[in-house]
Amino acid sequence: MKKSFLVILFVFAIMIPCFAEQASMYPYPVQGATGISEDLDSYLMKSTTDAELFRLSPDGQSWGVDFDGQRGLFEVIGICGYPNGSIDELNAIAREKTYAPRYASDSTEPYVKGLPVHSGHFAKDGNETFIPFHYLIYPDGIEVEVFENPLIKGPDGWLVNQVPWAMGNWTVNCHAITIALLGDNVPTVDQQKTLQTRIALLKTYNPRVEVKSRLPGGGYTP
Repeated sequence: MKKSFLVILFVFAIMIPCFAEQASMYPYPVQGATGISEDLDSYLMKSTTDAELFRLSPDGQSWGVDFDGQRGLFEVIGICGYPNGSIDELNAIAREKTYAPRYASDSTEPYVKGLPVHSGHFAKDGNETFIPFHYLIYPDGIEVEVFENPLIKGPDGWLVNQVPWAMGNWTVNCHAITIALLGDNVPTVDQQKTLQTRIALLKTYNPRVEVKSRLPGGGYTP
């Protein structure tokens, strides 16, 4: 009996992160008897993007915004500058500076104004993350991969597996793997080396990928 109890406890402990992730993916409760809340109906009507960006939970009791609903073929490598800091610090900065403005905006790509802020993305540790980059490169050249499997294989090529808000344009975001050089927007020699290695690796998935930099003056040496 004791052994069986321990097995059940172990299985439940393993499943807890899954429950937490599911709850984070569908943070808005459904209201009304129709199965879809009036709020969700209004967001579908106001958004210029397709309904695939909004999803109901499997039990139909809650819903969320699926920022990966329109993931596209990997066609762009986006290079951005960002403040230096720990993962927790960067997550807090990105929540307030990247995602919170989206949820206060009248933009219809997609329309999420007024909803409680959530990203719908999860880091390798299973926790929700607001960091809007697939890779972080620190001044000493150390690289951190934020998401598991940034690219997934599709029927027509490699698809961007996570679509965070990094490039300032929804369509570009859907096709871009993004890299943040942490620091003061002046890449160090070590960052340059790591960046070129990462670009070379990404080009093995699409040799014709376009490299776009949002750093002042381009900010990197091809």
